Amino acid sequence: MAHATATGYDPRTHAPLTCHDAARRFEAGDDTPRDYLERCLATIEEREPVVRAFAHLNRDGARAAADASAARWAAGSPLSPIDGMPVGIKDLLETRDMPTEYGCEAFRGNFPRRDNAAVWALRQAGAVILAKTVKGYGLGEAGEGKNITHQQKKLNEDELRHFRSRFGIPISDDEVAEAPFY
Repeated sequence: MAHATATGYDPRTHAPLTCHDAARRFEAGDDTPRDYLERCLATIEEREPVVRAFAHLNRDGARAAADASAARWAAGSPLSPIDGMPVGIKDLLETRDMPTEYGCEAFRGNFPRRDNAAVWALRQAGAVILAKTVKGYGLGEAGEGKNITHQQKKLNEDELRHFRSRFGIPISDDEVAEAPFY
């Protein structure tokens, strides 16, 4: 069985790891939630230094949840179609097994030890709660740490070049200058 590995990102050839495809493979026994998670973790390991999308990763908890899910799929009794799917939770929602810091230094170390209702529902469906995501990641001075990413409507050329370089998007400076929407 051949699966994509983390070998570098190119938007022209990127084939994402989708939950729909994975669920079919879990059901057929061609893949397991643990193997799928490990491929996701490999991609995170490769890209996180550039993307910086996560405030927290719970590798051990995610592996335990993926193993429990694999047993359910093997027994033919998954909890739902998303059983075993790795999920990132915005760091605004409480999770029982990771800090919830709201992207704010004042909440550093805040550990609620309970799940928000949405997180609870995902766990009940068998989702693998892998990480807490940060707000405004990767935009550099255009958005990172300024809490403006939802209001930002376009980037200037310098910001677009920074974004391109930060995420390893293979476009030239000339292509950036000619980009119709940014």
